[in-house]
Amino acid sequence: MQIALLPYLDEHATVIAAETDDVWRGLAETLDRSFSRPGMAGYTRLVGCADCAASGPRPLAEGSTYPGWRVVASVPGRELVLQGRHRFASYALIFRIEHIGSR
Repeated sequence: MQIALLPYLDEHATVIAAETDDVWRGLAETLDRSFSRPGMAGYTRLVGCADCAASGPRPLAEGSTYPGWRVVASVPGRELVLQGRHRFASYALIFRIEHIGSR
């Protein structure tokens, strides 16, 4: 699956008053907490996800997985790309962190 082949659905942007390294660390912690909820691995097996368990290096790197997701690109402090698929869909989440300077 290539991300370019997926239909574009939505984009959200949020300004966060923090350093990019802090935002990156917070993103990783939030993803770990969200995808480690009870029942997540069972649900991903039920719908036939390609990745059903958390594995791989932490901090996140290419090839790391969460239930339902695989890291396909990771540039610490800048970009994280997650892809997943199951019997009913192929999907991706792309997180980009940009330093916008002082306001």
